[in-house]
Amino acid sequence: MGKIVSITSDQVADFSLDALYDNAQPPSLDSLTRLLARPAGCAWAILGPHGIEGAVWYLVVKDEAEIIDIRVGKSYRRKGVGESLLTQSFEKLRQSKIRSVFLEVRSTNAAALALYKKLSFVIMGRRENYYKTATGREDALTMRCNW
Repeated sequence: MGKIVSITSDQVADFSLDALYDNAQPPSLDSLTRLLARPAGCAWAILGPHGIEGAVWYLVVKDEAEIIDIRVGKSYRRKGVGESLLTQSFEKLRQSKIRSVFLEVRSTNAAALALYKKLSFVIMGRRENYYKTATGREDALTMRCNW
């Protein structure tokens, strides 16, 4: 797997993250970059031989972190990049005394749910009709992982 690297707001342009954010699915790269200007914002990317393979963005408060967004480039999906990105960033968070991570995910996102369950996330709740879809609305699941 690739090497994990920290992302600062000054480095976003250098990392050429635009390819990960080439669609209209929120959040935008601009809003994520602004997140890094906040004391609670942090992000990491997986850097492979051909550039950035994926990125994860967190908000950290006290001993908890929330995954705001995770993206893996289309050609790197189903190859362990997402798992590597999360496990390596979790290790960085642990070193900073973070004790749990939480997130929300579409209830229909089977690939993400399988990964999160593999990483010991448990479902904490459901937000009904949370996400807008082309055909209506769908639920979000909230999940947490403690260590």
